[in-house]
Amino acid sequence: MLVLLAVHAAAAVAMPWYARWLGRDVWLLAACVPLAVVVWATVRSAGVLGGTPVGESVAWAPALGLELRFRLDTLALLMVWVIGSVGAAVLVYSRYHLPRDPGRAAGLLLAFAGAMTGLVLADNLFLLYVFWELTTIASFLLIAGRGEQAVRRRAARQALLVTTSGGLLMLLGFVLLGQAAGGYGVASLVAEPPRGGAVTAAVVLVLVGAFAKSAQMPLHGWLPAAMVAPTPVSAFLHAAAMVKAGVYLVARLAPGLAEVGPWRPMVFTVGLVSLVLGARRALRETDLKRLLAYGTISELGLLVVLLGAGTRTAALAGEVMLLAHAMFKAALFLVVGLWDHHLGSRDLRELSGAARTLPTVAVVAVVAAASMAGVPPALGFLGKEAAYEAFVHGGLAADPLVLTGVVAGSALTVAYAIRFLRGAFGGAAEPRDRGAAAGYVAPAALLSVAGLATGLWYGGTQAAVAPYADAYPAGPGKPYELALWHGPTAAAGLSVLTLTLGGLGYLLLGRSGLRPGAAAPRARLPDVQRLQERAVAGLDRTAAGLTRHTEVGSLPVYLTVLLITVVLVPGVTLIRRLPPLDAPRPWAVGLEVPVAAVILAATVAVVVTRRRLTGILLAGAVGYGVATLFLLYGAPDLALTQFLVETMTLVVVVLVLRRLPPRFTPGRTARRARAARAAAAAAVGCLVGGLALLATSARTAPAPAGAYLRRLAETGAENAVNAIIVDFRALDTIGEVSVLLVTSIGVVSLVRLWSRGAPQRREPNADDKPLSPMAHEDEPRERWLPGADERPGGERSVLLEVITRLLFPSALVLSLFLLFSGHYGPGGGFAGGLVAGQAFVLRYLVGGRADLGAASPVGAGQLAGGGLALMAGLGLLPRLFGGEPLSSALPTARLPWIGEVHFSTSVFFDVGVYLLVVGVTLKLLSAVGVSLDRAPEAERTGGSRS
Repeated sequence: MLVLLAVHAAAAVAMPWYARWLGRDVWLLAACVPLAVVVWATVRSAGVLGGTPVGESVAWAPALGLELRFRLDTLALLMVWVIGSVGAAVLVYSRYHLPRDPGRAAGLLLAFAGAMTGLVLADNLFLLYVFWELTTIASFLLIAGRGEQAVRRRAARQALLVTTSGGLLMLLGFVLLGQAAGGYGVASLVAEPPRGGAVTAAVVLVLVGAFAKSAQMPLHGWLPAAMVAPTPVSAFLHAAAMVKAGVYLVARLAPGLAEVGPWRPMVFTVGLVSLVLGARRALRETDLKRLLAYGTISELGLLVVLLGAGTRTAALAGEVMLLAHAMFKAALFLVVGLWDHHLGSRDLRELSGAARTLPTVAVVAVVAAASMAGVPPALGFLGKEAAYEAFVHGGLAADPLVLTGVVAGSALTVAYAIRFLRGAFGGAAEPRDRGAAAGYVAPAALLSVAGLATGLWYGGTQAAVAPYADAYPAGPGKPYELALWHGPTAAAGLSVLTLTLGGLGYLLLGRSGLRPGAAAPRARLPDVQRLQERAVAGLDRTAAGLTRHTEVGSLPVYLTVLLITVVLVPGVTLIRRLPPLDAPRPWAVGLEVPVAAVILAATVAVVVTRRRLTGILLAGAVGYGVATLFLLYGAPDLALTQFLVETMTLVVVVLVLRRLPPRFTPGRTARRARAARAAAAAAVGCLVGGLALLATSARTAPAPAGAYLRRLAETGAENAVNAIIVDFRALDTIGEVSVLLVTSIGVVSLVRLWSRGAPQRREPNADDKPLSPMAHEDEPRERWLPGADERPGGERSVLLEVITRLLFPSALVLSLFLLFSGHYGPGGGFAGGLVAGQAFVLRYLVGGRADLGAASPVGAGQLAGGGLALMAGLGLLPRLFGGEPLSSALPTARLPWIGEVHFSTSVFFDVGVYLLVVGVTLKLLSAVGVSLDRAPEAERTGGSRS
């Protein structure tokens, strides 16, 4: 299963590249991925439907109990069939409907299909939540497109806000459920459901998240707004897949949680309100996509009621309706796209006559609408009749009320189905072009015919949906089975009544606004869209007012608030629960005393200095002093890294300081403000000192160092520090360097955005003060070095440039030595990358951008991205051979003239760290180095004119 998800991800990334070669045919290649998933699931369907689920588990962090666990059972099988079959049909349809930018659109749809597949296969609540939010992100990107239309941006933002907010509440519910159950496995939680007050609260939170995702009232406004997205997006995400995520979650948890107090009142109330009011609103829409969107809200309400009822027959009806809805609603959305493309409109008042213009498409629409209305022998009829049976003989106290709501909502569904067909088939229409390609019509036709075929072949449908429903108690009497005719039963009578009431409802409510030029009927219900827009606008005003009072533009104020918070929150807890502390030794090594004195003196000097450069150098002295302490304590790796980081920090900050005045901004600070800052600084110092004493005195468990040393031979290393970084804690390393890469990208983006408005270099003029003749003594006379035109000659030195070119290869060799020797002694990829980065910094300082380009022909992004890809690839590679991710091997190779060579594969992981650090250094250099090209004018013209 993990391979299936990886294939989706890889295909999504590769689609833009394939589109360069295949053009619009890339859609057909993309359709092969969901089709392959359907085949994969079908091959395993016999065992799954026979009661043997397919499971897969990948250990992620075993010590923490975290693992990637997937499970294909009967409910997941049905959803995988829906996602794969509808997804393939939509992708084929898109070849004709979305000619622009096929690679990007196909990649996003495949990414969504993969996320949705992962969601229904996930057997862990946290893993389910991850895929849940991935579908939200994919939906946002698909609705917004390239962000060129404001209406699409607003719709995407609204969908993101509503579904993500619901998802956060759902996550809190998951945490409560997992804590109450003692684990986060979905199957185990449903098999042995917990009970208690926390479970009651968790049920409410989880259901709110599910209702938001499935566009249930009053959280439904985002779905009609999302109809501005292209038709394939509406057909796949907003009819067949994404909106089914909430319904799926209700169906997944109902067997275990349906008996919890608030479950049935919530699913019945919200589901019936959405069913009736959504269908009523659909009868007032003139835009066909919005009509189908409100119809989707209504039908999802019915699914929530059926799958949340917690009875066998209701679950059986819910599965049938889920399958039927995916087919007929996706088909109808695709038909609307066809009409829009060929007739130039999807407005009911302008579209009349489509049957004569596109007769084949009209037949497809009739078959799909018949299933939506519950006309026999379509699959929708089987689902509606099973739903009536579930509440006629269900045995629940709320059955009469629920049955009334289901009949009313179903009758309104018939009414807007007739409105859909009557608006599209009456009158006359002039097409923009004649006919439609067979491949354009085929996806909608296949989905529509499938809804009819599964209704006729009700035995096969029964076999596919019954195993999930059979998990519920059978109840009194013979278990209900699907059939086109059960005799003159109450359910059959209600089906006839529904069709009759639906026809009357159309005559009374559904004919308004269908004449050409007629005004759209006014909605009598509150407009949730306007209410939400007002709520967001009010939130924006509140945030702006709060920001005006909190974001005062003073860095000292921000730091003081942050430090006081740090002192109060953990500090108070530390004082209240302070354990007895051992008396600390004054020092362990005599040399600590002079080093500590230097550190303290430099710290005091930083506080009192008035020059920025002096302050940075003194702060660097503090860092070097701390590195010396590491060295005294026998930690050469840590000391080496600290020395290198301090050096790199000094260089980067000095480059930044070229854009700032040499002295700190003069100004008078109030005595109270100075006292508050001093108090905050003293409190933080005391807190850090107390934490240090506590950390060294309160340990009860043995230190992990012994365990690392005992297993050091497994890594083939002799340096325990490096083995921890690239082997034992390799996942932590990937996370840390990923944060480093993302941070550098953010810094570069901010600096480049700022530099667009920065003043350009100006040439010196006659009013500038001339430099002393001695300043030009070492200035180059000829332009024989790269980048000679970048800066005035007074800023360059031939001697320094030549020495740098001689030292540069040696520095790179030293960096490689540290890289490969880190497995056996001090060094490693991080230290080696810092040395190489400083070599490039020196090359840039003396030679400019052109010289740096000659020294590093590979781009910074390629280096950093390649390093991260190398680490991730090496981490996943063991999985292909049946090993644990991020585990290393110790192969032996026999090389000519050398003999046997023993090495560890974690060395290549260290190479990835090395490349990423060098790439990040070059990216930061490209950002802060703009100061060299746009130095202050006074510096350009020979100094300050004070």
